[in-house]
Amino acid sequence: MKFSNVIKYYKRKDVQERILEVCKDREVIPRYWNGGFGKRPDTIMFKNDVNRFVRDGATSFHASEERWTNPLDLSTNMNRAQMDELRSGWDFILDIDPKNWEYGRICAKLLVEALESHGVKSHSIKFSGGKGWHVGVPWEAFPKMVNKKEVRKLFPEASRTIAAYLKDLIKEHLRGELLALEDNSLKRISKRAGVKQEELFVNNEFDPYSVIEVDALLISPRHLYRTPYSFNEKTWLVSIPMTKQGLDEFSLDHAKPENVKTSHGFFDKEVSPGEAENLMVQAMDWAQKNVVKEDVSVERDYELPEKAVNKEMFPPCVQLILKGLSDGRKRSVFILNNFLKTQGWEDHDIKRELLNWNKKNEEPLPEQYINSQLNWSKKNKGERFPPPNCDNKSYYVDIGVCKPDHFCKRIKNPSSYPFFKTRSLRKRSSAKH
Repeated sequence: MKFSNVIKYYKRKDVQERILEVCKDREVIPRYWNGGFGKRPDTIMFKNDVNRFVRDGATSFHASEERWTNPLDLSTNMNRAQMDELRSGWDFILDIDPKNWEYGRICAKLLVEALESHGVKSHSIKFSGGKGWHVGVPWEAFPKMVNKKEVRKLFPEASRTIAAYLKDLIKEHLRGELLALEDNSLKRISKRAGVKQEELFVNNEFDPYSVIEVDALLISPRHLYRTPYSFNEKTWLVSIPMTKQGLDEFSLDHAKPENVKTSHGFFDKEVSPGEAENLMVQAMDWAQKNVVKEDVSVERDYELPEKAVNKEMFPPCVQLILKGLSDGRKRSVFILNNFLKTQGWEDHDIKRELLNWNKKNEEPLPEQYINSQLNWSKKNKGERFPPPNCDNKSYYVDIGVCKPDHFCKRIKNPSSYPFFKTRSLRKRSSAKH
């Protein structure tokens, strides 16, 4: 793609208007031709702002899930209470990242049907421009109070709970839809997924989330998503909104810039205030019954070492992650940050390690994403939480790094691995002497 064609596309008044629609009260950051992102915080208030950023080299725009009374007041030094006060609301946005865009289309349609079954009609859908999809519900659809708590202050926990609930709700339907594809040919599904056929199964059942990632933990403070009608720099296709009916008719040709029509916006449907209340209440009830907390199950019984543990003592899964990945990078940020904290690593060492690791990834994450995750974890006032347990297949198995050795049989969480390995090596050393 020539940059002159990027400029030509963003000069379209209809494109500028559609981008501007979703920028109100949101933090909006451009991505530039050189791969870097603009400084935060920033926003877009006028159509001409789009032109201004593009003239400076912008190729796409990314907006926050959260609404703010004044986005320009945001700061990385803010604590939770300060951010809660500045937040005026939040949109619920699911990021569907499939191995194949057709699988993602099936998942998106099932999620929309699940939303409709809860009375949510103001949902929005858009193609990401790559292989993924975004399904969203606007802030106006949610109640302002739940259980005597202000909903605007329940981000990201409430949003993650709804995401985990919907993911569980459609799982069986999604499994059936995927198995029905291509005359039930799991061989072809596994080939497209880039994994061995047997790796698609958990307890002898096909796990649909082995080929489609819908991870609730990606919903986080100041998380950004690609705005509608922005380019995806990897494919140079456009992220275009559509109706549920449009999902069945969609082809990648529709996302080519010369073919893009702006007849549909994102979050442009009429909203009945509070129409998502039933969804929120049912999700919270489900979470209590299933003892779910932010879609993560962890073992908290571990010993914090007196000094930082060397990398050669890390478990196989962490060693494999540190070599670089093509999939599961965002989940791996969560794993690595929590794991290293439990191994006595200081914040500055963790940051350096994650930034070096990111360079090894097939497609590096934006550095700002890593920084935002690290900054948020610092707000836990020194608490060190281990990564998800080994049996949480949404992480190690799905990412493809669960390659246990004989030490792994003795642990439930990767954080315990160095302790048992160190103790075992000491016993062997003592026995020799």
